[in-house]
Amino acid sequence: EKEGAAADSGRVDILSMTVKNIGNEDEVSVYATAGHNCALVMTVETGSEAQKRGILPSDVIVCWGNAEIDRMDDLEECRFADDLPITVLRKQQKTVL
Repeated sequence: EKEGAAADSGRVDILSMTVKNIGNEDEVSVYATAGHNCALVMTVETGSEAQKRGILPSDVIVCWGNAEIDRMDDLEECRFADDLPITVLRKQQKTVL
């Protein structure tokens, strides 16, 4: 499920979650993503595949399976299988879902 590409400040809906690029120094500081650009999860639909996998709003996706996520567009190229680990930064801690 993908609904088009997005610009740096845009958002894209994938797996019934909305993500955006972390694009400014304030966001980098708040989410402790120094060294990562990443994709910030804005919303997760109730009952969605993303919610079932444990993804929460404010998670910062840094890795999906073996693919590093530097931009939200990277998610569009990922294979979304149940067995792939998802690495997120949550409350400034790396968490594998």
